[in-house]
Amino acid sequence: MEQNQDSTNELCVRKYHEARENLSKVLKQEEDYWKQRAKTHWLRDGDANTKFFHAIASTRKKKNSITKLSNAEGDMIQEQSEEDNHNLTKEFMFEEFKEAVFSMHSDKAPGPDGMNPAFY
Repeated sequence: MEQNQDSTNELCVRKYHEARENLSKVLKQEEDYWKQRAKTHWLRDGDANTKFFHAIASTRKKKNSITKLSNAEGDMIQEQSEEDNHNLTKEFMFEEFKEAVFSMHSDKAPGPDGMNPAFY
């Protein structure tokens, strides 16, 4: 009798864990849906050549531009030396690329290939 009760308890615990797992999956899907829906809304309604859209776009452009460089010590660089220029234009290593891609937020806008960082 006690053995039968133990197997019933194990079955209940297993079903509970499966239900929690399924709930987590569904909640993640719902969250992804609403994130994507928000992007669709912005693409449809936000890019309407309005004053609001231009204000947002201008702010984003200012935020995303590089106006000055600093070295590892935090000193502002006024002029670029040949070494600085070489370091900025040299071939990158795979690890640098991987670190940069994986540090990006997965929801950011797609690149020239049409894929956002979540794809990679």
